[in-house]
Amino acid sequence: NARSLLPNPDGINIYLESKGASTDRLLQTAYRFNILPDGTLSASKGNGTNWAETTMQTIHTCSVVGSTNYRIELAIPWSAIGLDAAPIGGNISVNLEILTGDGTQQIVENIPDVSPTKPATWILLHLIEPDPTSIGEMKSEEMLNGKCLDGKCYDLNGRMVSTLQRSSSSTFPRSIVIQNGKKRLSSL
Repeated sequence: NARSLLPNPDGINIYLESKGASTDRLLQTAYRFNILPDGTLSASKGNGTNWAETTMQTIHTCSVVGSTNYRIELAIPWSAIGLDAAPIGGNISVNLEILTGDGTQQIVENIPDVSPTKPATWILLHLIEPDPTSIGEMKSEEMLNGKCLDGKCYDLNGRMVSTLQRSSSSTFPRSIVIQNGKKRLSSL
């Protein structure tokens, strides 16, 4: 069961270096977000040498706790990390830690060879402009005719839909279909 009990809760830490700076110091463009299974968010910002707690009102979290897992969603506006817009053509650096705790101890799982205090070790992401033509429409009839029954249909939350069956209302769930290397959005 997911636990939000302090001092050693379950959760995740997401790290961002908004300028993609390759440095061993926590500049003011470095951010750490700790999110607990109940959606509680705490944020820190680099101050040159360490993490300093900060308040970030524009960041939103959503969480769902199941019997054996939890799902956390985090919405970070570009402006919250000091950017006017998505740095298309530029880089940001990211890091992720999974925290498993029971209230008395905590295990931190991280990416090998990555240090949470050295952005130069984080994963560098190069942001590109999305291709507006890469997602097309797929009709429900195509889905019935076997176009999507090969296990490559995903709902809009990214979960694979293994088979699609006609419901009593003769509609299908809204989904993303990957076929022949192309992504298509199914019609209802």
